[in-house]
Amino acid sequence: MNAKQLLVTLKNESKEKRCRKRNTRYFEVLVNYEEIGEVKLYFCRFPYQKEWRLFLSMETSLSFLSMMEIYSIRWHRSIF
Repeated sequence: MNAKQLLVTLKNESKEKRCRKRNTRYFEVLVNYEEIGEVKLYFCRFPYQKEWRLFLSMETSLSFLSMMEIYSIRWHRSIF
């Protein structure tokens, strides 16, 4: 299953969550890739944007908010 197909599946299952602090809607799912092992995928849509963005984390215990805080420090200008 590719990312677009996975997003459609998650939408159909109504697994959407909301982060009030960032005013963001998101999905999170654990995926097992043969080559790298288990990872956590976060599909999120920022306010006033139609496109969904995909973030990948090797740390499967991270919450969405923790992941966004780490990414915003690491990639300050490129994702927002």
